[in-house]
Amino acid sequence: MSLCDSVLKFTSTIAKNYPGESVLRSPYRPFGSYMFCSTQGAACIEDREVVLKMLYFIMQSTEENCVDRVAGSCISYHTGYGQMLENITECLFNETNIANPISNSSFEMGIALQMEAIGVGAQNEHALLATRTAGEVKNKQDMNIAELNYKLSNHQSNMAELEWYKLCCKDHGYYDSFKEHNNKKDIHADGCRIKLANFWDEIVKMVENHELPGDFQCQNKWINSGNTYRKLVEPLDIAHHYRHKGDESYLSPGVRPHRHVVLEKWMKDKEQTRIGRSDRTKKPRTKFSSLTEDSCFWAHLEEACKTLASLQQEQQQLLVINSELKGGLEKFEDYVWNRIKVRSISAEVFLEESSFMKWWHQYRQLQLQSPPWQSNSPLFNFMEGESWKLEI
Repeated sequence: MSLCDSVLKFTSTIAKNYPGESVLRSPYRPFGSYMFCSTQGAACIEDREVVLKMLYFIMQSTEENCVDRVAGSCISYHTGYGQMLENITECLFNETNIANPISNSSFEMGIALQMEAIGVGAQNEHALLATRTAGEVKNKQDMNIAELNYKLSNHQSNMAELEWYKLCCKDHGYYDSFKEHNNKKDIHADGCRIKLANFWDEIVKMVENHELPGDFQCQNKWINSGNTYRKLVEPLDIAHHYRHKGDESYLSPGVRPHRHVVLEKWMKDKEQTRIGRSDRTKKPRTKFSSLTEDSCFWAHLEEACKTLASLQQEQQQLLVINSELKGGLEKFEDYVWNRIKVRSISAEVFLEESSFMKWWHQYRQLQLQSPPWQSNSPLFNFMEGESWKLEI
């Protein structure tokens, strides 16, 4: 199937659909600003649903059901690019009029002028409807963005409250204080946690319902805000989960809140576009991070604590050590060591009363009983050297 056949096939369905549904139906996803040029002028369109619809209408109007001639016109436009620029420049300096104005509305006339410039024609009702609807959707999306910006600004106070709460938890650590205690300070932090969860749930829902611009989740402002929220607040969500549902793994499918899954995906997608750009100049960390980069770290730790408890119980009962349980602990050990190497975990992990240090002291005893095990353990050697004490 040729490119023109493909575009006609998919955009013929898209042209009849409501904006927001087309991207799910078509394998071709336009992005950025598109400038449609014709002998009548040019028009710049950013909305990707409208871009697909205009491609369909242009191909249809160029020559009905004649793909070869459409392709020929495309080649002609490309080879005559210089002349096309001259025509567009002339159109910009000349007053553009429509023979039969369709409305007294400046908005409607603006749409009609775009249709004329693209070469579709101001009287094409389907094209006008598609562009008008997209314009209304865009206006609504812009209003939603403005409202979310206002809400984000207001919620900065909740983030600041949780930052302050974290600083106050110097003895037990941020995660363990929230999980184990129930004083006024923890209750206030829980209120901030719930308010922020509702806000980000609302954003994720709006994105998935196409109530925000298509590139919303690619914007640095929202990626960075979401990533900071996830790293600061998800440990509290994990603590809340294990305080009330300790037997159920937070890492099981469908348990982790959807907002965290989505926000993490936004960050990973953005990082994929940065690969190779800054790797050469990026300096390795020399100190532990203020926030643990992997916001699920504490969930992995909770599951490792369960595994260790099961292994200790087998030892007490003089049973043969389950190789699967031992393998699970070794896997977690590698997981922790890989994050220590790049300093992507918070220094509070090493506080003496933290869940991690309690796990470590028990795990260390298990290693000491198995010399071949400890000799191959970078984490064991690092912890025994206690160099981490200089960084907390």
